[in-house]
Amino acid sequence: MRAYLIIIIVSIITSGCTKTSIQMENTKDGEGFWLIPRDEVLNSFENRDGIVSIDTPMFTLADKVQFLHETDLVFSVKENNIVKVYPIKILQGHEIVNDSINDIYFSVTYCPLTRSGICINRKINNKVTEFGVSGMLYNDNLMPYDRNTESIWSQMLGRCVNGELIDEQVATIMMITTNWQTIKTAYPEALVLTDDGFYNCDCGLKNDGFGDGETSDNTDGFLPGGNFYGIVSNFKVVLYSYESLNDQLSGIRENNILIGNGAFDYISVFKRNSQASFSIVQDSLPIVLKDSEGNSWDMFGYALDGPKKGRRLETFYSYSASLWAWEEFYQVDKVHEF
Repeated sequence: MRAYLIIIIVSIITSGCTKTSIQMENTKDGEGFWLIPRDEVLNSFENRDGIVSIDTPMFTLADKVQFLHETDLVFSVKENNIVKVYPIKILQGHEIVNDSINDIYFSVTYCPLTRSGICINRKINNKVTEFGVSGMLYNDNLMPYDRNTESIWSQMLGRCVNGELIDEQVATIMMITTNWQTIKTAYPEALVLTDDGFYNCDCGLKNDGFGDGETSDNTDGFLPGGNFYGIVSNFKVVLYSYESLNDQLSGIRENNILIGNGAFDYISVFKRNSQASFSIVQDSLPIVLKDSEGNSWDMFGYALDGPKKGRRLETFYSYSASLWAWEEFYQVDKVHEF
């Protein structure tokens, strides 16, 4: 498989501005205080868990999987040298998978409407919880609830908006989006969430036409339904277009490391916390980077060999979602093409 990587060393703007594109407010009704306007929260189901989360996930080895096509998109998590894979076509039907790797507890969350995927650390205030589907939507986006306190969260805001934990920010765990061909090539020993047949999904990263077509000044010329990788800071977001990914090296080099590849359907970003210079490694999955200090790094940001073997590059609060959804939740600071 051709594996040309695009590496861009980018500077992430970290403005002190704390204003968000949505109106954060305290409103009160019979359900208590809300951090967002309650009249903008829609009930898509009468009861919680109308969409059933996967709470006891079952896995099979990557080389045994037959229900995935090479171009199918998957989420992947790597912790303690264990790689787990969550096909988006399964998440389409369940939206949340509660899982763990050793003593790391997390929920893989996916909203089919906004096409946003975020991995949430489900250890909150030193207590492990599960997340379920509340049946509510805010800006057409998934609103999980945690089963310990029954507090309601906004997935894309990454914040509790109602209940005992109101205004609590989620902690996230790095999760990458890529296609099945890439992950099974890089990690043939990966564990893949078992197919339960409960899906009907075209889960591409290209434009799906969804959205009202309204764009901010920084997003003119981009299709509102197209997926973009966003790096969030202080209610602002810097976006990178999946549709612009190609197999040619390009970009500028400043402070932080951003990798993208059209063949892999993959974008990821890491903080550059050393003076080492980084270079692209072609056709050597799972290694995608080497540095001037003799370290080789995989697509999850782990050093596989060298003086820093076992260490991990630091990540940003970042994930993928449709352009129109980014505009609903955040001030779009800038949009980049590869």
